[in-house]
Amino acid sequence: MTRLAPLWQQGNNYPAAVDRGLISALFPSGGSSGHACAISSGTMNVTVALGLTAVPLTGTNGVELCRSDATETVTLQTAPAGGQNRYDLICVQVRDAAVDAGSNNDWIVSVVTGTAAASPAIPAVPNNAFCIAQVYVPGGVINLNTATLTDRRWQLGLPGQRVASVVRPSNFGFTGTGDTDAGMPLTLYVPAGRKLRLEVTWGSGNSSVATGQFFVKIKEGATKLQEYRNPFGNVAFFAPGGCCACNVSPSAGAHTYSVTGNGDGSNNYNVNSTVDQPFSFDIFDLGI
Repeated sequence: MTRLAPLWQQGNNYPAAVDRGLISALFPSGGSSGHACAISSGTMNVTVALGLTAVPLTGTNGVELCRSDATETVTLQTAPAGGQNRYDLICVQVRDAAVDAGSNNDWIVSVVTGTAAASPAIPAVPNNAFCIAQVYVPGGVINLNTATLTDRRWQLGLPGQRVASVVRPSNFGFTGTGDTDAGMPLTLYVPAGRKLRLEVTWGSGNSSVATGQFFVKIKEGATKLQEYRNPFGNVAFFAPGGCCACNVSPSAGAHTYSVTGNGDGSNNYNVNSTVDQPFSFDIFDLGI
């Protein structure tokens, strides 16, 4: 066993990899604070705002922090011919001679150009890089005005933080047993190995009948992850607030979670949303 020098202890010398161990302990999956990407109208350019990104390195090399203090611009290659499309990635990429055997010790914003095809695949993220955005480049265009940019950043922070949230501006009404979408999906790119808590809360509900129950569900696609049943009594056709929650361990990649509702008959139901009692859907990062 090797006892590594304590960090920042007086009179000690140690390699940078020891410092990176601390960053790795805090942000093992990486993430970004800032570095938001946007398409520059009329060009093939993407701007990257100032910010901070933690980039996991290969092997046991830990995580490096990459910080910039001004907006940067990267240029994508010319779009493919009509009928062919492409996905490109915008990445924060570390160049470290101790890790990749190169001669640089810095970081860059790099563009990974995908392979053009009628139905293109999303390219892989290179080693020692963290993807902050994905751009769908349609064929035959002269600029990115009709391209689609997808934010692929994972929010930089400690486990337990909220990473996505949506609140309904009005009541959610539905009828009968058919599953009704509440119109509050949340989509996020999840790094490998993260655990999430999905949590729906609301202040009150009501029904067109004095007895019965409504169901609030959390789903991914057609798959039900959790269900809450809220029974009514015989008082004003009213139900108190509730919470529907579950923990998930998704695979790395994009995931869209949604909220739906249904009743137990042909009656009308509402999950109410008010300023002081909102109907909200939140996702929390539980760590690894």
